[in-house]
Amino acid sequence: IGTGRLPELSYLEQIYALLSDLVAQYLPQDIAVRYVYGGSLNENNVASITHIPQVDGFLIGHSSLDFQKFKNMISLCV
Repeated sequence: IGTGRLPELSYLEQIYALLSDLVAQYLPQDIAVRYVYGGSLNENNVASITHIPQVDGFLIGHSSLDFQKFKNMISLCV
């Protein structure tokens, strides 16, 4: 978090799939688990992460401090 670099999307997909599988294996099915991504998000990469099926939302840090950038990021996700 905070490196300014986004991991390869294929790597993120593998990690979130693994997390999802582990949670399904060890927690009862009636427990809802939400997954967020909290890495270095910006206007250039946020839309690509929305395509990872397990990612339910984002923890947006520095990019949220600039209202216009934050607004643009939200519009790219809906």
